[in-house]
Amino acid sequence: DCKKNMSLPASLGDRRLVTSYVSSELEARRLLVAAKPPEREPGVPSTTAALRAVNRELEAALETAMLASYDTIACELDGTTYFVKRQPKRVARPVSTEAVARAFDGVTAGAVRAKRKEAPTLGPIDTIVACMVDEMNFDTDLWTTCARMVLDTAGVRTKKVAAMPGSDGKVRIMPATAEIVGLARRQLQLKGARTNAVAASRESRQRAQQLRKSSAAYADDLMRVVAVEEQRGRQVVHEDASGTRAKLSVAERQVSAKSITVPMLAKGGLLKKVAAASIDTTVYGDDPVRFITPEVRDALVSAFRAFEVEHKKANATVVRSLKVRALPGRKAGATAAPVTGKAHSSRGSTGSLYGLE
Repeated sequence: DCKKNMSLPASLGDRRLVTSYVSSELEARRLLVAAKPPEREPGVPSTTAALRAVNRELEAALETAMLASYDTIACELDGTTYFVKRQPKRVARPVSTEAVARAFDGVTAGAVRAKRKEAPTLGPIDTIVACMVDEMNFDTDLWTTCARMVLDTAGVRTKKVAAMPGSDGKVRIMPATAEIVGLARRQLQLKGARTNAVAASRESRQRAQQLRKSSAAYADDLMRVVAVEEQRGRQVVHEDASGTRAKLSVAERQVSAKSITVPMLAKGGLLKKVAAASIDTTVYGDDPVRFITPEVRDALVSAFRAFEVEHKKANATVVRSLKVRALPGRKAGATAAPVTGKAHSSRGSTGSLYGLE
């Protein structure tokens, strides 16, 4: 009866692939776990959280200094002068049909004429698109602004705040208070600790990455092995000489298309395609000022909505990947799996077992 429940064993090459892949993945996970920082004591914030808190205080101090018309704060630390600076960063957010409508509504005849004077070589559609991009660049709903607080040894060369009446217009530097010096020192310490932690775990992380990269070359072959075994009603289960067991399977996940953003519309030429499909120059002529009509607005919004739907459908993908799931080890006293590498089934089980070669 036991033999009736057994399927034909997989080929020797397939067994070796399974053993190699699962062993490499388990070793990569072990390396990544070892690379993690040690557990913190209860109530002690992480380095990242502590650094974020310090940066908030430094940003508040810089804001106070700027309200007093100072451009930066100078901190003396161990014979080195550091200047407190804020490095702003903008992150693009998804563009909606409403944002496209707002951008078109913001375009005026004066803005179009100014753009044509600024860039006379632009065609009529390019001109209206450039004006819309300008509107989108200033639309706060389409951008998330964040800032990094840095301590830089290079001084501030240009003014960051308006010059005070009667001043010479030069950069004003505020000497740091003892509290700000303490914050600056704390930031350098936290950044140093984070750098050291990353350096200490770099070798383990790189080794784990190499293991996964080398194993990924055989992913397609392994997916085929899993598919064949599943058709036979069998699970691919790896077990090594120590009794460590893991199941190999194929996972699928739906990956949505990337959101449409202002850089994608501007640099990728997507907004121009939408505008070209919406504006009939045989009707409106070559003067972009004549494009500013409710009819063109409605056509533009409609074309963008259709493009958005098409973009989502065309760029959505299904990603198939191999999944290794650890299984409970054998109980004490149980018969260990053979290490000959042959696939076999236990009585009453439909799972296949791959031992070490």
